[in-house]
Amino acid sequence: MNIKSKKGMTLVEVIATVAIMAAIMIPISLIFTTAYSNFITESDKSIAQKSARAVLYGKGLYGNGLISYGVMGDLQRSNVGSNKIQIGENINGDSNRGKSISILDENNLPIQTYIFNGTSLDYIYLDDKGDPVRESYFENVTSNKKEVKVLDFVVEKKIKGKYIDPITNNYIDSDLIIVYVEVECGKSGKIALESSYRIPIE
Repeated sequence: MNIKSKKGMTLVEVIATVAIMAAIMIPISLIFTTAYSNFITESDKSIAQKSARAVLYGKGLYGNGLISYGVMGDLQRSNVGSNKIQIGENINGDSNRGKSISILDENNLPIQTYIFNGTSLDYIYLDDKGDPVRESYFENVTSNKKEVKVLDFVVEKKIKGKYIDPITNNYIDSDLIIVYVEVECGKSGKIALESSYRIPIE
């Protein structure tokens, strides 16, 4: 009669098994870790891009309540001439380049203003009583517990007859407003968007 050995694994066999499992699991773990990190980064980039678009084209895109239609949206809706668009917080003394933009009424008083103070972008508008209301873009707004930040905001006016359109290679025939915004969320890095608005010819 044959009696089968009932002895357990030897130390060498245990070490070999652990080594094989480690050789298999470590690369798999790295793959999953890298994939998760990439997913978070891409998610943060998506949020930052959406936030930058909200500054340009409307707070409604972000869905947290401001009345603003965005800089471009407000300019389009106002349909005012060049003399009713005021650029402030000028950069290097250039009156056509700055950190704020206002749409003026018939008395040259601001009715809508976007202003960047270095840490936040504020939107100022008049309520039903004509009193100014100031609200901040993305104030206390978080996504996945990560703060959405506006890093930069620059407005520039290109004067007709002095600026060459890079696409047509001709001088523009009406003033042009160019708005640049830079946003960050979590691991997104700096996400920048730029848009332009051609001011109606008066």
